[in-house]
Amino acid sequence: MTGDRVHEQTDDRVRTGVSPGDVSRRRVLRAGSALFAGTALGNTVGTAPGRAGTEPGTRIADDTLEPLLDIDFEEIPTGPYEPQRREWGGNDLSIVADEYLSIVDDGSRQILEGYFPEGVAGAGNGNGGGDFIVDLGEPYEELYCAYRIRFDEGFEFHQPGGKLPGLAGTDGTSRSITGGDVPDGENGWSARMMWRDPPNPADGGLVMFYTYHPDMPEEYGENMYWDDGPSGQVHFQPGRWHRIEHRVVMNTPGEHDGILEGWFDGEKAFERRNLRFRDVPELGIDDFYFSLFFGGGQTDHWAHDREERIAFDDVVVSPAPIWLGDDEPPTVPTGLTVEEGETDPTAVDCSWEPSEDVGSSGLAGYRVFQNGRLREETTATATTVDRVIAGETHEFGVSAVDTAGNESARATATVTTESIDDSTAPPAPDELHRIARQLEWLEVSWSPVTDDGSGLAGYDVFVDGNHELRVGPETTTARVSGLASGTSYEVGVSAIDLAGNTSPVTTITAATVAGVDESEDGLLVHDFSAWPGGNALGEWAGGSDFENGGSGGEGEVVGGALRLEYDDSGWLRSYVDRDVSEYDRLTMLVRGDRGGEENHVVLTLDDVSGRLSSLSADAIGTDRSAVRIDLEDAGVPAAPSDLHLSFTEGGAGALEIHEIRFGRDSGNGGEPTPPPAPSALEVTERTSASVSLEWDAHEETTAVETYVVWVDGSVDHESTGTETTVTGLEAETTYEFGVTVVDGDGSESATVTTTARTRQDRERPPNLEEYTPQDTTGDGLYDDVTGSGQTTTTDVTVFFEHVDEPAVTEYPQYYDFDGNGRVSVTDVVALFESI
Repeated sequence: MTGDRVHEQTDDRVRTGVSPGDVSRRRVLRAGSALFAGTALGNTVGTAPGRAGTEPGTRIADDTLEPLLDIDFEEIPTGPYEPQRREWGGNDLSIVADEYLSIVDDGSRQILEGYFPEGVAGAGNGNGGGDFIVDLGEPYEELYCAYRIRFDEGFEFHQPGGKLPGLAGTDGTSRSITGGDVPDGENGWSARMMWRDPPNPADGGLVMFYTYHPDMPEEYGENMYWDDGPSGQVHFQPGRWHRIEHRVVMNTPGEHDGILEGWFDGEKAFERRNLRFRDVPELGIDDFYFSLFFGGGQTDHWAHDREERIAFDDVVVSPAPIWLGDDEPPTVPTGLTVEEGETDPTAVDCSWEPSEDVGSSGLAGYRVFQNGRLREETTATATTVDRVIAGETHEFGVSAVDTAGNESARATATVTTESIDDSTAPPAPDELHRIARQLEWLEVSWSPVTDDGSGLAGYDVFVDGNHELRVGPETTTARVSGLASGTSYEVGVSAIDLAGNTSPVTTITAATVAGVDESEDGLLVHDFSAWPGGNALGEWAGGSDFENGGSGGEGEVVGGALRLEYDDSGWLRSYVDRDVSEYDRLTMLVRGDRGGEENHVVLTLDDVSGRLSSLSADAIGTDRSAVRIDLEDAGVPAAPSDLHLSFTEGGAGALEIHEIRFGRDSGNGGEPTPPPAPSALEVTERTSASVSLEWDAHEETTAVETYVVWVDGSVDHESTGTETTVTGLEAETTYEFGVTVVDGDGSESATVTTTARTRQDRERPPNLEEYTPQDTTGDGLYDDVTGSGQTTTTDVTVFFEHVDEPAVTEYPQYYDFDGNGRVSVTDVVALFESI
């Protein structure tokens, strides 16, 4: 960060009180197991970071220091795992919890796996995963640690999150500083990691450091999101191996020059160079803390609705970079041959000679392309690519990728597949509609197509009649980018089968979001030339309590934009105090580090208040985005006193504000005006596997084509009426449901949402004579004893009359209102007090 001072350390020492000559040396970078990091294999590694005493980005020639830990689990017997000192460096080993750890054969390698039971039983430290602390022998001034990590397929990233391993330092007498401990500069610090729930669960888990240091802003560790790299915020993906690497450099005692860096799949993703870990020189880096659990504590908040597993491999702690010192790509694969399958003309067999890893990180595997589109990633030197269109010439390419993420050039070869007997085209895609848009892109969705002939090969996407891209048969959404703002486009989608037959093209007209017309005489609320203190209206403007800026956390101006970093904290206010009734809308030009920040920010204009997501249909992306609010629809008064943004209601991230402007409606860039949103969305019925919804059409809505029904931010189905039932849900799970109107022009309204929790998937209690008890709240307790639909004193009376009967006493899971594990007269009292 600009202005942050780097500790100038001229002797290049790596241990407190130890000279470089005292350290044994061998090359630390090694050829590891061939593991892919999902589709992140192509990420390019930047220049390796320098140690203390060098400029950021400087390549260090001395990369031969011996690692302190280097564990690949290959020689450890499979089965339940109890960590041993001899496996983790030979020094002290403190085991907090290992009951749920196992060594597992993963096919080509052995891995360490942490298991988590379903529900509250798997939440909190010691109830899943594992927790142990490895003593590194003595305090170090600078260390790197790295490991590979894989979250299980289907991992529930919509849950709050959990802890992951990292480095730590202690005073030699106490354990690592965690769990609400107060670091005072002398007793220790820790820099573990966490995954956290993202605004959109489909993005995967948010990657972050969870750091205890003397200047942390809250009672618990500071959340430091990995969003500093070229990709913005990085995410863990279920079912994929990811490469994690940390660098910690201790600060000069008492100074703010400590360094904490992070790399994700070879890409620099985090950097802080102004940290204070210690105030005394004897405190250093002396622990590797393997911390793996959900939470937080053992509560419903941290629990998952299914069993989970998280795997690790290749754990290394070293004074030198581990996977970062290799910037040489492997050699190009040679001898590539591509041949049509012997019995299937829609399959192509590919084989090649092994590549050589020129650098030192080890060969990870190969990427296989068909006509420029990535089709497979493999560790083998042969594969069969299926769903290849018959009767056409195809170019196949293969590149090699090393563990550091360097990728070779591609070897290429062509093959012409034999035609097959199928002349019937697949049906055209149905229900094509725009699901999102911004200044420079459009995203569309359609219903899947079934081909009864040769089988579906994929979908072609067109913009104004020009072929834009092809997606696979399992994909029914596409984003087209590089468009002009405020411009209408014809977007089309056709299906293509394996015989090469194409369906008719289904088209819609959609427009990108119009940018701000700077020639308008709208009121420019901010120009940020003198922040904080004033706006372009000559009124006061300012902010406070953000994670960045001066001592008051007022944010900072970066590249002409106001950057606000927040973690359930921060506010911004700009006075208006004038008549804005001649203007139609408020437009914010913003950019988020992760996207989805509209769910975090509450905007208030006098009596009008709501999250940006409820006031506007526009989403915030990682590129510059326009969020537009219709002043009349929102009910904004003619002369608001001030504009207020609050960041305290559920989220952490960073938002860059380029401009906030009142303006006149210049149209929709050629796109028809969107219809009004539906109203009065409510839940009419719940079961353990379904939720029924009902809503009202807006009185001004005409020519409704369909209603799009969303579940947790993803399209579930479409409905032509104003009621529907969402099925296939998990029991005892809370979902967010949304409904959007799509009119005959393909225009979409804003989405209205509500939440509901499915009921328990369990037996009901027996009837009590003529009464059928009901659970009115979904908490598992049948408080409506008479089944009347509500809980009243009559229910208390009936419950008291039957409290000693087997139909009640044998079912404490339904009637234990006081929570003591059994049913008695005290539950009658508890039921009465709950009314």
